[in-house]
Amino acid sequence: MDKSKSFHYALLAIFTLAALIHAQNQSDFISIDCGKAEGPDSTDLANGIKYTSDENFIDTGLSGSVDPKFFSKDSEDPFNTVRSFPEGKKNCYTLNPTQGKNGKYLIRARFMYGNYDGKNKTPQFDLYLGGSLWETINLDHVYSPLTKEIIHVPSTDYIFVCLINTGLGVPFISSLELRPLNTSLYKTENPSTESLALLARFDLGSNPDQPAVRYMDDIYDRIWTPKITSDWETSRPLINNIDAQTLNDAPYRAPVSVMTTAVKPNNDDGSLVFSCYLSADPNYRYYSYKYFAEIEKLHSNQIREFNLRENGEQIYGPYRPEYLSTLTVPSGPLKAESIKIEITKTENSTLPPILNAVEVYRVRDFSQPLTLQNDVNAMMSIKKTYQVRKKDWQGDPCAPKNCFWEGISCSSLENNSPLRIISLNLSLSGLTGQITPTFANLTSLQHLDLSYNSFSGSVPDFFSRMPSLRVLNLKGNEFTGSLPAELEKRLNNGSLILRDCKYFRENGLLYINYPLLFCIYNLYEYNYLCYIYLCLLFQVLLLIYYQSIDERMDDLNQNNTLSPSSQNKNSVVTPLVAFLAATLSAVIIGLTIFCSLKTWRKNVVGKAEILLENQNDSFESKNRQYAYSDVIKITNNFTRVLGNGGFGTVYHGCIGDNEVAVKMLSPSSAQGYKEFHAEVKLLMRVHHRNLTALVGYCIDGKNMGLIYEYMPMGTLEQHLSGKIEYILSWEERMRIAVDAAQGLEYLHNGCKPPMVHRDVKPSNILLNDKLQAKISDFGLSRVFSTESSTAISTTVAGTAGYLDPECVIMSNGLNEKSDVYSLGLVLLNIITGQPVVLKSFRNMHIIEWVKSRLAGGDIREIVDPRLGDHFNINSAWKAVEVALACTSQFSSTRPTMIEVVMDLKECLAIELVQNNNEGECKVNSIVIDTETAPLAR
Repeated sequence: MDKSKSFHYALLAIFTLAALIHAQNQSDFISIDCGKAEGPDSTDLANGIKYTSDENFIDTGLSGSVDPKFFSKDSEDPFNTVRSFPEGKKNCYTLNPTQGKNGKYLIRARFMYGNYDGKNKTPQFDLYLGGSLWETINLDHVYSPLTKEIIHVPSTDYIFVCLINTGLGVPFISSLELRPLNTSLYKTENPSTESLALLARFDLGSNPDQPAVRYMDDIYDRIWTPKITSDWETSRPLINNIDAQTLNDAPYRAPVSVMTTAVKPNNDDGSLVFSCYLSADPNYRYYSYKYFAEIEKLHSNQIREFNLRENGEQIYGPYRPEYLSTLTVPSGPLKAESIKIEITKTENSTLPPILNAVEVYRVRDFSQPLTLQNDVNAMMSIKKTYQVRKKDWQGDPCAPKNCFWEGISCSSLENNSPLRIISLNLSLSGLTGQITPTFANLTSLQHLDLSYNSFSGSVPDFFSRMPSLRVLNLKGNEFTGSLPAELEKRLNNGSLILRDCKYFRENGLLYINYPLLFCIYNLYEYNYLCYIYLCLLFQVLLLIYYQSIDERMDDLNQNNTLSPSSQNKNSVVTPLVAFLAATLSAVIIGLTIFCSLKTWRKNVVGKAEILLENQNDSFESKNRQYAYSDVIKITNNFTRVLGNGGFGTVYHGCIGDNEVAVKMLSPSSAQGYKEFHAEVKLLMRVHHRNLTALVGYCIDGKNMGLIYEYMPMGTLEQHLSGKIEYILSWEERMRIAVDAAQGLEYLHNGCKPPMVHRDVKPSNILLNDKLQAKISDFGLSRVFSTESSTAISTTVAGTAGYLDPECVIMSNGLNEKSDVYSLGLVLLNIITGQPVVLKSFRNMHIIEWVKSRLAGGDIREIVDPRLGDHFNINSAWKAVEVALACTSQFSSTRPTMIEVVMDLKECLAIELVQNNNEGECKVNSIVIDTETAPLAR
């Protein structure tokens, strides 16, 4: 062997050894095999990555294994196990990267269903990063793996990856990975609020039958999918391994194995075109990264020179790629519905253009504020100290907005500032030991409830130094000793309300010196004790007073000439009268003071407590009676009218920072008092996310009104009729239909006793700011019997056009199938955008109109024309089938509301599959599945 070859082999061995040493250094990697049993780390033979169990990253979920028939010798180990989450809405992994906040990370979540639960049906759920939606997970097949990647810069030391149950199946996950990146790479305009979700990363020119390139070849462990089409020719020259090492010296460090292959047009005169359909949304923003390197040794008479255009604009060139030197050309953010990258050779070029690799990312808005880091640290410490096992204490305490931790309330959003915890309720949580000083780190906390645990020791003095704390509940614990002086000072000046009667009973100094203070703070818990105490106190004082009178009368008797009998009589009567008078006076005075104290307590202290609790507790759970004067203030003297109906006028109002709708009963209302009381009675005992929440009511003489949560997006009828310009998409329409059906299903099956609404129509379906639908107007609702299936009433009630024909024509009483019929008509309204009676078609009923249009077999003939072609045809057909089944003439052939909910969820799922596919790329009109994870090499 000659010396030159020996030198090259030795140098190659050095490079290989260096690569192996680097491959073993995964200290900054987080590689989690979800569902893996706790034990030593395992190395995936397919890629050399060490995976650890997820036991230390999450507290919830169940481990499972995929069906063995989906195992493969080539499959990656993490796909063999899963962790599923059948309980809880939000379940989160907590990642603590070594670089901490403001670092840049590639985060990868992978899913392979593999029929782990034996149901052979893939679920759909949401994947969140912190408080913002990352992706909706919807697997195409039982056996197909799915990979989601994102490049993210966290604002906190914690990174929470959460799986949110949306009611379409049990969430699960196969593996979770985090890889640190160089912060100079993959830059966005607003790195603090924008992340990059991967759409495509292609290794162009590689053999598609080969596994994807990733770690160890890629130091950042990016997964490069091989890709080639019939319109391209591959270029794979043999390159010396030592020379090729210079290819990954570029900043983005694309792997050598990726950069040593390329594609070019089939003919020398052609242009190289890469196209990618993104979304129907013209505001869709994306970044793309193009990788170039000359991998052929050109002769002296050969030139490769080209220009690079993207979506019609030149972004680079003319450019001559250098031999074994990588160039990365980033572009973005660009707004477009699709990408078209054109690489064309110049007039000087003798060779066609080439392209080695490409990446495409979607911009994800992560501006949703998260909880302040200090508050998160405090809650994590409290959770760990007391081993709190609340199943929803996962992820960020205050985000997403509808997934707060149990017992926590957070500050409202202001200028995208971090969220703060303002209320914490740990009552009846089984906490023991002393109170940790960590509570003092919650500096914005206003309301703290630690009642009915087993805390011991003395009450700590740090409570007095919590600046925002207004209400502290320590009832039902085992504290000893006296209150700290500073805390007592805050109690006395009224800046803090302490709820702990036991302290006043055991602390004799307070009990003796401040009996009135004892009764004021504990009037509700110790009414009779306070009353007796005050009676005895004043009785003693009055007896002392009458005793002094008796002594003065004795002195007078000694100076008068009264008869012995008179003296004896006075000696008996006077003390008796004095005692009875003292007792009666004590009772009257004690009762007067008792009532006065109760009123003072209610008006002075009670209002403060109620104000605080209203700010912190769930707004929808407060069902309170208001005086008419309160209603005037709430509505600002009935200034803003929201609408009118048979009941009366609806006004806009505010209770604190919360908007409400106030529906006042008109004296001339045909519905009257009976319907008013029916609605109050029903809403006081039913609570569901798809039923409007009753905030309060007013019964003040002839003034009667209902106070509801405010629904800012109006009614469904307003949207369908065009009174509101916003056009509901097909997905939004299906979500509204599901919401309405779920609300009725709760009335029929979840409510005890079950109810029938009797007036289901678009104007009684309200929409909140997120277009979540809620059923309203329960004045005609009645109880029905599920056991006997008897009708509830023979009286016809409801709205013309939506009435059950069995009720109208056959005079049968209403039952739950009457609601099913009315909902079917609402579905037809949603699908068509038409009213229930079409005046433009000679007052034809919508059912007949739909059937006549469907005779031609084209669903587009009835779908709301404002939607154009932006809907899934299969979803539309399914929705029409459900609507027509609901509107069957005979109730016995109509589906139950449970069946309707299931069918409508299927309609929604079909539409969501299409929407998810809008993120797929097409290269020269060939669809490339960017979601199915390739095997790695």
